[in-house]
Amino acid sequence: MEQQRTQETHANQDKQFNDEIAKVAEQFGVDLSQADEQGQSLEWRVLAHMQKMGLDGSKPGHFAMAFKDYNFDNLVGRQKEQAMEKHAKSQAELKKAGIREVSRTPKSPDGFNGWRPGMNEQQLMNEALQYAQQYKKA
Repeated sequence: MEQQRTQETHANQDKQFNDEIAKVAEQFGVDLSQADEQGQSLEWRVLAHMQKMGLDGSKPGHFAMAFKDYNFDNLVGRQKEQAMEKHAKSQAELKKAGIREVSRTPKSPDGFNGWRPGMNEQQLMNEALQYAQQYKKA
C-alpha cells in the first residue's frame, strides 16, 4: 500500500516535470532535443546545469529557472533581435504613412536648428544670422 502511494507520487511528479519541460520548450520556441557538438541535447545540458545550481526538480519552476539561467545570453540576444525587428517594422510603417523619422537632434525643415547642447550664445547668433540671410534671399 505504501509502495503504491510512493509510485503514484513519483509518477505525478514526473508528469508535472515533463509538463514543465514541454511548457518551457513551447514558451521559448526551442527544440530541447537539439544536440550540440558533444552530442548532448539542450534538455540534458539544462538538467546538468540544474544539478550544478542545487535544484532537484521536485518543486515546480526548477527547470524553467535553470533553463533561463543557462540560456540567459541567448535569450537576451533573441529579445534584442526581436525588438530591433519590431522597431524597424514600425519605422517602415511610419515612413510609408508619410511620418518623418524622429531623431534625438531634430532639425527644422527650413534648415535652422536653434540652440544645441555645447553651443554658446555667439554661435547661436551667428547661425541665426546665416539663416536670416538665406531666408531673405529666398
